[in-house]
Amino acid sequence: MPVVSLLRRYLANLPLTRKFVLMCTLLTVDVILLAMAAARLQY
Repeated sequence: MPVVSLLRRYLANLPLTRKFVLMCTLLTVDVILLAMAAARLQY
């Protein structure tokens, strides 16, 4: 898959601080989505 290899190459070339910010952003989005799903299940 060319998309996956492109993404891996892009991530491999990123500086460590950029990777950290990207991972924190993804984690934040996941936590928000999980909280929204849990809130919807409550009602």
